[in-house]
Amino acid sequence: MATRFQRDASASIFAFGLAGVALAVHVADTVVDAWQDDVVPIDVTTTDGQATTALVAIEQAPDWAVTTLRAAQVVEWILGALVLVLLTLCVVRMVRGEVFTRPTARVATWAGWTLLAYIGLPLVLRLVSSGEVLHAARVGEEFDVRMLSSEFWYLYVGMMAVSFLALVLRRGSRLQEDQEGLI
Repeated sequence: MATRFQRDASASIFAFGLAGVALAVHVADTVVDAWQDDVVPIDVTTTDGQATTALVAIEQAPDWAVTTLRAAQVVEWILGALVLVLLTLCVVRMVRGEVFTRPTARVATWAGWTLLAYIGLPLVLRLVSSGEVLHAARVGEEFDVRMLSSEFWYLYVGMMAVSFLALVLRRGSRLQEDQEGLI
């Protein structure tokens, strides 16, 4: 049973590592393609209801709005990487036998809060600047800013699952402390 647990944990760590590599490739691709081409991506909905990403030239947009949109991307990348690190740390602690401990519960809790920040903070930054960029580029009539997408709901459900895991780990650590010395 122990080898099966370690194999499953190793698979989780491998998956988090693979996601980290995918994030790094995405960051490099965005910086090389969009940033060097002097465009900013904005999630929009077309007049016929299709969800797409509009690439707007930065010379058409106010500097503060471009900076805010790029800051939203950087914040999203950093928080995404931090979530991966925290979840990996949680699995590593569990492999070491520290499943129901306060530090493991704390790591899972921080992962949940970081996921919440990952969902909310870039959204707020984009909300402030996306409409202004579309208006300045004079494409505001063709597109509506799309703030929530299907990815939002997947992330929200993921955040709730991680929060539930943290709750279970916290409760388990309390029960384990209560049982200490009784058995």
